[in-house]
Parts: sequence; C-alpha cells; structure tokens
Amino acid sequence: KQIDKIKKGIFLRRGERVQADIKHIDFVKGKHKWRVILKEGKNREIRRIFLRFDLKVYNLHRYAFGKLTLKDIDKGNYKKVMDLDVKSII
Repeated sequence: KQIDKIKKGIFLRRGERVQADIKHIDFVKGKHKWRVILKEGKNREIRRIFLRFDLKVYNLHRYAFGKLTLKDIDKGNYKKVMDLDVKSII
C-alpha cells in the first residue's frame, strides 16, 4: 500500500508533492534494497520519502543524472564530460 502511495504521489511538506517510480529489488542481511526513480530530486527527497513511512535510508547511490549515467565506468574511475553532455542536462 505504501509503495502505491509513493507512485501516486505523497505530500512531504506543505504544498510539496512528490511522485517516484519505486520497486523492491532485494532483501539482504535484514535490509531492503529499492530502486527509486525521481523526475526531479530535491533536497534529500528520497530520504524524506522513506522517513514519511518511518523507514531509515542507510545508503544511496545515484546511477544517472538526466542523460548522464555511470554505464561503462568502473568503480573508482571517472569519465570526462563533454560540453555537449552538460548542455543536454541544463
């Protein structure tokens, strides 16, 4: 029921409504793993969504920002971003 509420949209603060595409991925060592996709991530929004249901977020990892993704980038490495890439997310 809570997942459906988040998908339809919930209020976090006065006048601030947020919707998220959310899916349960795994349960390992007593912790749940979720995939959360936001259209616009503002001010610790994922943490506040889970806090609304009295759930604590232990780790967050951003896999994409607009069209920029971490695809094909190994942990600890980086990739230079071209001006064209930056202009596409502004």
